[in-house]
Amino acid sequence: MKQYHLNKSRLNQDHLTLGSLTKYHCAKIFSYELRRLLANRFTLGLALITAFYSYWIMNQEIILGVANTAPWSPWSFGVYMARVMPLLLTALLFFISFHTSGQARAVGTLTSTAAIPPTRFRLIRMGAILTAFLLLTVIPVGYGWGFYAAVFRCTGFITLAAPLCFVLLPSASLVMGAGILCGRHCPALLYVLMALVLAAGIITLPQWLDLFGAEYLASRPAELEILDPAFQMTGGQVIGRGVMITAGVGMLMWKTIPKRMVP
Repeated sequence: MKQYHLNKSRLNQDHLTLGSLTKYHCAKIFSYELRRLLANRFTLGLALITAFYSYWIMNQEIILGVANTAPWSPWSFGVYMARVMPLLLTALLFFISFHTSGQARAVGTLTSTAAIPPTRFRLIRMGAILTAFLLLTVIPVGYGWGFYAAVFRCTGFITLAAPLCFVLLPSASLVMGAGILCGRHCPALLYVLMALVLAAGIITLPQWLDLFGAEYLASRPAELEILDPAFQMTGGQVIGRGVMITAGVGMLMWKTIPKRMVP
């Protein structure tokens, strides 16, 4: 009996050691993947372009207000973010392309021999991509909030959270899901997606096709016939944005979680 308890204790200790080692490997891989995405000239250049474009949009268009609303209104801020989103989503697709290069595939082959399941490794990479994208998104969001505070003495940033989520979550979910899907099957399609994303930011599309929601944000306040109305979404917008999020998350799960794990 004493020998049994001793062996059981050793097994538990080995299990804890293996678990700690796996967490250490996951943290190291995440740190490496994030550094690889951020510590390069392309990301630095794209960050500078995003900062300049944010400055230009805010000072040339948003400062006048959108649809007779104040420049610091949720509607104006939403249009501001919608104008910058094509650049941010292009960066997101470039981050995904870094993981479909020959070097990335070689790293994935080496990592697959380590004590980390392939599914967890893919999740770590997706986490690094998402973190890099969110860090880049801080540039236009931070500039917009700083501009409002410095120029208009407006610090009610909580009211800007809704339009930020309205613009950011659906478009980023859909583009990231489509990017992961294309990257796994045909990496060259990522560059086609980049062109489509940039075109969607230039061409005026119907509201039901508008990836960023800019047309809705720019026209809805005038339809309400109220001075500076509170931000709101129509039923059609709720359904449309929800479909985009669901489709994006569905594509991510399909290419990340093994089929045997899906009930």
